[in-house]
Amino acid sequence: MNIPEHAASNEAQNAKALFEKAYATHQSGQLEEALLLYRQVIAIEPDHVNALTLAGILTCQNGDYEEGIRLIQSAIAIQPENLDALFNLGTAFESAGQLEDAANTYRNVITLRPDVLDPYKQLAAILDRQEKTLEAEEVICRALIVAPDDAKLFYALIQRQVENRHLDGALDTCEQFFNAYPRNMRALAFKAFVLNERGEGMAARQLLDFDRLIRCGLLQDAPGYASIEELNADLVEFALSNSTLNFEPAQKSTKQGSQTASLQGETAKPIATLRQLIEHNINEYFETHSGHAPHPYLDSMPAEFSLDIWATVLNPKGHQKPHFHPGGWLSGVYYPALPSAMHNVGYA
Repeated sequence: MNIPEHAASNEAQNAKALFEKAYATHQSGQLEEALLLYRQVIAIEPDHVNALTLAGILTCQNGDYEEGIRLIQSAIAIQPENLDALFNLGTAFESAGQLEDAANTYRNVITLRPDVLDPYKQLAAILDRQEKTLEAEEVICRALIVAPDDAKLFYALIQRQVENRHLDGALDTCEQFFNAYPRNMRALAFKAFVLNERGEGMAARQLLDFDRLIRCGLLQDAPGYASIEELNADLVEFALSNSTLNFEPAQKSTKQGSQTASLQGETAKPIATLRQLIEHNINEYFETHSGHAPHPYLDSMPAEFSLDIWATVLNPKGHQKPHFHPGGWLSGVYYPALPSAMHNVGYA
């Protein structure tokens, strides 16, 4: 059967217009309508790779992985080197729990485009789920060749090297990490951890020189307040009544307790006073440690600083999970109130 040339041209134009409408609908979050439109495009133009891929993605999101994967595979059959379709096929396999198929798909993407970072990360995560940590370590090593300045890749590689007991390699990676990011405290923390794992406790203790680096003290006076106890009472009231106080916020270390959002721009009197006290103590810390024996942490002392402050309220048995703040150079805690079994309120 011969189709007139102008009819074929009209169909192509209709498919193009319909796809543009479907994509705009997709971007606006109207997913069900977008899927119907993509299917209409496919009915007009069965080899429309983008429509097949996007329809497959939405079909998977609806929970029909078999049909969604079939649609994306149809797109790849038409364009075997379409990276978007291949990557989304890997994601679809992963969501469907078909980990080996997902891993092989990401390997194909890496073979086609070894300079693209995301497939390495996805493949390493799948290999971890399959308990193939040796291969995951190798994949992250290759990813660092693609992105040698990616701090998260250093972090990921050290984790896997420690798990695989490749401690010499982990120590080398820590050195590379810190050389790339001289002010990254996570790099130093990892180095100390690896040194301990290697049985080099003395070297780790020299790095984690708590007696030298940690400062504790009691605040005696508060500007604008008759006593430190008055400031503490205001701070407690402020924290307990703060509208951003959130119980066990996601991706935070607070357990059995609540935490406010950042108070960095807060102008309330107790927070402004506390900020003044903190800044005074930071300047004293800088003066105390400037010009002393070299240490990789002190050597990276910043010339200027800004503060990020938040309040935490712990319930009985509340606690902070072990953590550190890789985005900051110096961390501190101020306690305006402590359980009755403890003393020294106002300890910092």
